[in-house]
Amino acid sequence: MRPSPLIALAAVFAAVSGVAGFAATPPSIAYTTKTVERRDPGCPPHADAYTCAHITFKYPVIERAPQPAAAAAINRAVVDFLLRSIGEPRKSKSIEAAMTAFLQGYQQYKQNGGTDRVYFEERTVTIPYQSDRIVNLSFALSFSTGGLHPQYADTFTSFNAATGARIRLADIFVPWYEPRLTRIAENNFRAVKGVKPGMTLRDAGYIFFKNDTFALNENYWIGPKGITFYYNPYEIAPYAMGPTELLLTYREIRELIKPDGVLGPVRP
Repeated sequence: MRPSPLIALAAVFAAVSGVAGFAATPPSIAYTTKTVERRDPGCPPHADAYTCAHITFKYPVIERAPQPAAAAAINRAVVDFLLRSIGEPRKSKSIEAAMTAFLQGYQQYKQNGGTDRVYFEERTVTIPYQSDRIVNLSFALSFSTGGLHPQYADTFTSFNAATGARIRLADIFVPWYEPRLTRIAENNFRAVKGVKPGMTLRDAGYIFFKNDTFALNENYWIGPKGITFYYNPYEIAPYAMGPTELLLTYREIRELIKPDGVLGPVRP
């Protein structure tokens, strides 16, 4: 999600062959999408959203899954994201309480003289891909509480469609995967970003890699063609450079995939 329009909710299916990716399969879960919004009471009825303080939640409610436990686990993850406070460990007790706290914060902001900048919070949960084995959720947060510019961050979680358990990289790959996966990823990263041989990541503008050394993060989603790693602004580069997406195709990483794991079907 970006500070302007929100990400559209969609389930993406692709028919691909061999080790290039998954064949199209029926969806594993069924859900409805719910939207809840509160605005500053003083906002004109038909005013543009970004001229008025507002808080908006848009999210799926899982109604059917292979097992009730899977539906419950995914719904819990969604609610946890909606209720967690920005920059604080505490959580609101309900969606209504979260929205009330936001409007109270806006009133405090106005009392302190803050009226010259847009003030909003938007949280959107989407399902960018699902199959008979996997459900991926995207958790998108965008907000502005009077700073120089809006902030945004996207995080992703992959779930086992049958159990609701979160899928970790260690669940996907053989035990010795890390060095080789990182090598493949760095080669792709340098090619996509135009980082020439001999050029450091820092020289290319990616100044926040620890010790100027490429590293994969834990923010990824499993799709029909491969695994996409996502770096938010300020994670590896300044805000002005935006986020970074890095796709590792199943063809590139097939030898690292556990034959009996959730991604086993993409191996030759």
